[in-house]
Amino acid sequence: MNDKTIIVNKDTDVWTLIDTKNLITFEEFKEQLIHYKTSISWIDKYGTKHYMYGKDPILNNKGEVDFEIATKIWRENDRKCYDWIRENKLDLLIKKNSSV
Repeated sequence: MNDKTIIVNKDTDVWTLIDTKNLITFEEFKEQLIHYKTSISWIDKYGTKHYMYGKDPILNNKGEVDFEIATKIWRENDRKCYDWIRENKLDLLIKKNSSV
């Protein structure tokens, strides 16, 4: 796997070479998520709290909460959030103590 990635800031068109060893991985990101009863949040390296998504109840045919399907959807949402941050706000995924 290549340890370097070229990132282009869409607003300024400035190119940056990022050492991917300094990026928070998806697994690290998932561990940092804060699970509330009805939502998921994440606090970035600057201490800013971000709302990721709501945990709406998923009901089965009997009208009961289907935790199996809900868990699958929440996992997919975790990945979508990480991918969006990586593509649009990559600086938030650079580890706090890295010198990039």
